[in-house]
Amino acid sequence: MREGAANVGELRLDKARTNIGRGVDVYRWEGIYRRNDLAFLEDNPVNRSVSREHAHIRFDRAASEYRLFNDRWYSREAGRPGECGTWIVRDGMSQEVHRNARGTKLEPGDEIHFGRAVVVFEMDG
Repeated sequence: MREGAANVGELRLDKARTNIGRGVDVYRWEGIYRRNDLAFLEDNPVNRSVSREHAHIRFDRAASEYRLFNDRWYSREAGRPGECGTWIVRDGMSQEVHRNARGTKLEPGDEIHFGRAVVVFEMDG
């Protein structure tokens, strides 16, 4: 965790899908819709830039890699730039993560930005 206050300081990715968002439980009118594993709960300006259903990370077994998916539904004009987007900073260069079915491959050391919240992706040995 580099920026923001989440429910955990470090999260091991040991599930097929890891959800990221502002709260733990996300409800829709019919009931609970999803549960976020990494949740930015504290009410502060950084955490408020993270949406309820912001992103998820999936392990692709066939390629043996982790991929980041943008789950946000918003129009770019609706908010201020950088307020609610999803992007990666790798080797000093920023790369936006677009909402699509393929996702973006994660590399060790990637800074993942969920709005203004920032986490670092690391892999064991």
